[in-house]
Amino acid sequence: MKRAGVVAIVAGAVVLAGVVIGIVSLSTNAAGPEEAAQSYLSALAAGDGESAAELIVDSPRNESELAAALDTAASLITSPEVLGVESSDAAATATFTFLLEGENVEGTLSLVETDDGWGLTPDALGVIVPTAQQGDSVMAAGTLVLSAATVVLLPAVYSVSAAPVDLLEGTVTARVTPGSTVGVSAPAEVSAEAIVAVQEQLDSYADSCAASVDDVPNECGIRVPWGVDLASLDRIAFEISSYPAVEISDDGGSFRSSGGVIVATATGTTRNGETQSFTYRSDDWAMQGTVQFIGNEMVLSVF
Repeated sequence: MKRAGVVAIVAGAVVLAGVVIGIVSLSTNAAGPEEAAQSYLSALAAGDGESAAELIVDSPRNESELAAALDTAASLITSPEVLGVESSDAAATATFTFLLEGENVEGTLSLVETDDGWGLTPDALGVIVPTAQQGDSVMAAGTLVLSAATVVLLPAVYSVSAAPVDLLEGTVTARVTPGSTVGVSAPAEVSAEAIVAVQEQLDSYADSCAASVDDVPNECGIRVPWGVDLASLDRIAFEISSYPAVEISDDGGSFRSSGGVIVATATGTTRNGETQSFTYRSDDWAMQGTVQFIGNEMVLSVF
């Protein structure tokens, strides 16, 4: 089996800027469970991910990562209120309410007392489990993650997008509330920018095919019948008149490029022992192969 030619297209850098409004500094050394619960909810409403994350005891995710993710939130909670607290020794349960995208959310928060004061247990966080309709990864809350990975987040609404984000289009949102696990599937369509990127890369690949001088290159869609006229080939020269135009399949899993024009001049020894050159022209030069989305790359395999 011949080895397929591989072209990797790397998506451009993605810059995600969070808009932070009205951030306040909130003390994590809460005097009691009610104050701790209210401080947590108020921090979430203010977009202060650092203060909210600092109140989580034994958090399963780094505080700075939680805060950075909240900076990308599509919507924050509003009108947070602690309705009541029940305490028992060093543990407590707070009943709360807040609005998220205009909808009322009610629930409870579990709290524990530590040497540094009252804090919240990890069930104050929520989880997104995103899946990709294309490829093996998605962009969830500003982070590239593998499909079906567990993403722990502070309560808010987050965007989940197809990856690579510069080459695929498709975004959904996920509402994360305390203790919730939300499964979302990121739709994916190949973008116009992806077609341009594929064309540019295949043009470059075609140039490398045409650079061959010793033989007809493999995995390039080029057929030169020099054996009809020559007994042996000494050298060959290619000239591209036009590149094959790319089309990607509707499911995004394969591509075909066609309509290219390439001329080959083969020089060698004829069956009469003479050195001669013959020119061959193809007016429908084509290449085809598979498309894979791996992490933040689109990988084309030409065969």
